[in-house]
Amino acid sequence: MYYLRHLALVGVVGLEGVVYYLIPYKFLIIEVLDFLVPIMAVVLTGSLSQVISYFVSSNFLLYSLGLRDLVLAGVFGIVIALGTLYVWGGLADPIFFNTISNLKWRGKRSLLVLLSGVALLGTFIFFGSTIYGLGALVVSVLGSLSPLELPQGVILSSFSWFSIPLTLALAGQGVWSENGGGVSCVGTVKGEILNNNHGRLWRPRWVPVEYPFCIDLQRMRNYNLSVSGTSGSGKSTLIRQIIRGTSVSVTVFDLHGEHRVHGLHVISGGSVSVNPLSLLGSSPRQRAIEVSYMVKSLFSLGPLQSMALTELILQAYEEKGITEEDKESWSLPPPTFRDVIRLATARDDGNMSSLLPYVTFLSTGPFNAQGIDLDELLLQSSVIDLSGLPSDEVRYVVMETLIRSVVSLMYRQGPRPLWKLLIIDEAPFILSKESGLQLLTRLMAEGRKFGVGIVISSQSIKYLKGLISNSARVFVFSTVEPDDLYYASQLLSAGQRNVEEWLRSRLVKLKKGTMVTLDEEGNLFIVDSETA
Repeated sequence: MYYLRHLALVGVVGLEGVVYYLIPYKFLIIEVLDFLVPIMAVVLTGSLSQVISYFVSSNFLLYSLGLRDLVLAGVFGIVIALGTLYVWGGLADPIFFNTISNLKWRGKRSLLVLLSGVALLGTFIFFGSTIYGLGALVVSVLGSLSPLELPQGVILSSFSWFSIPLTLALAGQGVWSENGGGVSCVGTVKGEILNNNHGRLWRPRWVPVEYPFCIDLQRMRNYNLSVSGTSGSGKSTLIRQIIRGTSVSVTVFDLHGEHRVHGLHVISGGSVSVNPLSLLGSSPRQRAIEVSYMVKSLFSLGPLQSMALTELILQAYEEKGITEEDKESWSLPPPTFRDVIRLATARDDGNMSSLLPYVTFLSTGPFNAQGIDLDELLLQSSVIDLSGLPSDEVRYVVMETLIRSVVSLMYRQGPRPLWKLLIIDEAPFILSKESGLQLLTRLMAEGRKFGVGIVISSQSIKYLKGLISNSARVFVFSTVEPDDLYYASQLLSAGQRNVEEWLRSRLVKLKKGTMVTLDEEGNLFIVDSETA
């Protein structure tokens, strides 16, 4: 579709030459075509550089045919085109920006493309067409600094001024990424909506483009990404592409057993024995508070029950010789919940008795042993398949304990570049619990300094509201729930009312794999994540 737009415009310009040679009373028809070219360029490309390029190619053709008196029609056309473009959405141009940012000398390939242009310049001049020779040279210079191969560069240069718009478009299809340079290509940009203060019409300015969309987590303001969209909209596909494109250690928390990525070892949750009472780098008191807060969030304990559980856990630590004052004792083997059960049973206390069902639950399954080496588990890349665990409560405790282990590991390692990426699918599972929300909010706020990033996914964007401020980028797929639609449209519109209204109608209709994302300048990108 993208190339068909350019083909249509090139056809209109070429038609001027056909009319000149084949049709009587040609001058009026040629004037109309010359007038229409820049206006059509506005409608079909929405790009200032493309409008000017097509205007130039059309009028250089007329000039070379000796029809200099007819170029006034083109001048009127471009005045109307530029006025329309300004009212529609301003003159900022992503195609020109992408082209400029992507131009660079590429060694022998660039030299060959440039030499082909010089050769064509000589050929055109030899046959008496200096204007077309100069056009061939302009195209070859542009082509030599863009990612064009030699055959492309030679063919486009031979068409002289005609091929300038297409050469600009091809040059602008370099890899886009935050602050330049891409690491993980996750789709193809199909269009942009520019953030500016000029557009005031009911419909925002839509610029059709086509080039790879890549993200460089290393260069973003933090390493966190938020993804939302209805079931089956393409979130899992995006996550797999992010995983494939990164070279750092990745841990995927897979609640439903659906993530299988080449190169990542799958570990069954049933084989992961964790001890929630492991200190994980915290003091005994701090860890006791964290565990009791987790249990409180999971089972809706009252404040007295929570305080009683904290006291029991501290007593269990002391029984194992682990005390708050003696930091050397923190390396001793920690107690398990079986020790906590024994202590609770020995005490004749109503609060202690009410805790027994919950503590008993936490003493079974994967929690009844000292646990595996969590550092070793988390340093490698793996998918932790939690789908085989017996209940959501067990999955939650395993998941929170592992995430707290990451926090402990990152503090012990200290500040460093990105080394770890956590993938949390179905985020409401953990964000709906107070302790989980607090834990992820802390990790996303502090992870940048310690080289840890999170990719968090949810069917409903409302669960991500508290985390989006610490997300470098938000990806929104198809959204249908009214509250989610309202919030996502507000978030992505960056204060532009016409864009917000347009998004409300657009997000519902997004095809599978199509997502909308916003950059730091407030420009919207519509990306097809299934064509990476």
